[in-house]
Amino acid sequence: MSKVVFKSPYVSSGKAVGGGYINYMAKRERVDKSINTKKVEINLNYIATRHRVEKIGEHGLFGSKDDVNLNKARSDILSHNGIVWMPIVSLRREDADRLGYNNADAWRNLIRSKQFEIAEAYNIPAKDLVWYGAYHDEGHHPHIHMIVYNKNTGSEYLSKKSCNDLRVMFTKTIFKDELKQLYDEKQTLRDRIIDEVKVWHELAFGLESLGFDNLTIKRRVAEMASFFGIQTWFRKSVSELSGGQKQLLNLASIMVMKPKLLILDEPTSQLDPISASEFIATLKKINQELGTTILISEHRLEELFPLSDRVLVMDEGCLVINDTPQVAIEHIQKGKCKDMFYGLPAVVKIACSVGAHGNCPLTVKDGRMWLSHQLGEPETEIKEETNSSFSIKSLLEKKIKKEDVPAISMKEVGFSYDKNGNDVLRGLNLEVKQGEFLAVLGGNGVGKTTMLKVLTKTVKRDSGIVEINGKNFDKLSDDEMFYNGISYLPQNPQALFTEITVYEELMEVFCYEKLSDKEKEELADLPVYQK
Repeated sequence: MSKVVFKSPYVSSGKAVGGGYINYMAKRERVDKSINTKKVEINLNYIATRHRVEKIGEHGLFGSKDDVNLNKARSDILSHNGIVWMPIVSLRREDADRLGYNNADAWRNLIRSKQFEIAEAYNIPAKDLVWYGAYHDEGHHPHIHMIVYNKNTGSEYLSKKSCNDLRVMFTKTIFKDELKQLYDEKQTLRDRIIDEVKVWHELAFGLESLGFDNLTIKRRVAEMASFFGIQTWFRKSVSELSGGQKQLLNLASIMVMKPKLLILDEPTSQLDPISASEFIATLKKINQELGTTILISEHRLEELFPLSDRVLVMDEGCLVINDTPQVAIEHIQKGKCKDMFYGLPAVVKIACSVGAHGNCPLTVKDGRMWLSHQLGEPETEIKEETNSSFSIKSLLEKKIKKEDVPAISMKEVGFSYDKNGNDVLRGLNLEVKQGEFLAVLGGNGVGKTTMLKVLTKTVKRDSGIVEINGKNFDKLSDDEMFYNGISYLPQNPQALFTEITVYEELMEVFCYEKLSDKEKEELADLPVYQK
């Protein structure tokens, strides 16, 4: 099994290391002395991006800077009075050869890219970290020897946990491509399983796990399918469902087990307004018809606030309001959690802004009745003023940059996830002008996300013509499509993360840019880690 061996012995001072150890590191047999000073291309995305200027020469010692002076390094270590660590990082020969870690260049670039993590692990401020390394090309276990110390002796130490964290960090970085391949294979297998799972499987799964008999399972599944109105997609694959349908299915899969208490954590956060309204209406139906107690944490209060029997408001970990919606509004009006006022339903804010006290309207219907009571019925209907010189269309035409070639052109585009299934897109025609700002509206499952996936080549359309900036969509290379071309942010932003740390994610953005390390770090605006 592939693995990284990491050990980090230490001595109490530089004198204890002795001048012989650094000579052993730098000049022993099989040490790699031919450090390549040119830009190295290795299989890890951005580790090898530094430009090197010259060879080290007679020894194989490397450090955070190029052209290490062996004599000065030896002198600095001997004069150091603090702890000096001597880490060793070792690989199996087959792993080193396969992954490109059979030369000093790869190891030097790896250590340099992980200086912040190494400094943090040894509890050394990054600006005070001093390290040297040398690659030894042993037969069965090629490895590097390192020396690590704090140039300003302080509270540096290496805990057992930090030692393990360094081993994990080296393993994840060195085997990153293979780990990603393993993850992709697992994801493919998971997606294949999901494709085979039907809606009724999900509904029955909980009851099967609890050991109910088949007759009870069938009866309860049928009842919930009818209660939630999902009979029309009862036999569909889960992968075919829209986001709103999946959330409704999750709720139905829980309710089929007849819980007495239902706890929901922002269940509408990933839903469009129409689906959110339908979901909240379903919760109301569950509460009123099934008698289920519901505790819900939510930001969308327009429809939820009037339905609530009690409103709980938290601030800094404490429950500061616990009362009916009307009383909760009074507390907020009087200044308790006053920032919460801006999250209240629009009807409540309008009424409070014009001096309403006591029974504040909670719904649009209540608001109309309240206004009628306060102001009386209008004697004449107020007609909307019209101005022939003003129109939304004229404003848009002024704003839109006039270009002959549209940014996007879609003609008679069709797509289906299943050859024998229903068309998700059918005869779609769309033209987007240069500089336009378009909002695509519609309920869950109508094809909004699928249309965007077609435009980004995430899925391949079945029919029709697509042009980007007047060029045939199918003839555009990936560089033309995505480099200074189209950018796509999916519903789940985590789908774009490829790295482990924020630092690595930021540096990944710059991996194809011709920038120095200093320029990259300035752009990323990274702070220096300091305890």
